[in-house]
Amino acid sequence: MELNLQYSHHNINESESRTVNSSEEVLRAFDDFDWFSEITRANQLQRVSPTISLIVERPNNLVWVSGFSDPNNPEFVSNCRFPGEVPGIFGFGTRQGVVDLHANSFSLSQARRALELFSNNAHSEIRSLYRNV
Repeated sequence: MELNLQYSHHNINESESRTVNSSEEVLRAFDDFDWFSEITRANQLQRVSPTISLIVERPNNLVWVSGFSDPNNPEFVSNCRFPGEVPGIFGFGTRQGVVDLHANSFSLSQARRALELFSNNAHSEIRSLYRNV
């Protein structure tokens, strides 16, 4: 898996990447990311929001979380995409496709949970997480 870290001083197409092999590595990166400082700086610089992306295969197997708002109580927007069952044409039945989930207001713990569930291929649980926001 590829882990991308986008800091507040980066340009929109700039990030730092590294390979990760486990959920533990992903969560350590999330926990080590200085969300308070990065959101504070993003509010000042007005360039990009601090973002962590976890990519298995572009463009249809990835998740990202991006922090904004009050650095003392950050909110996150997120998108998650993975192969799976999606509604069929005109809502009849299901078919294989790309599941595309969005959240506009995750908490810090929900953002962390999204990365954890995705890195563990827990697709049913991740659907519930996004559905309940």
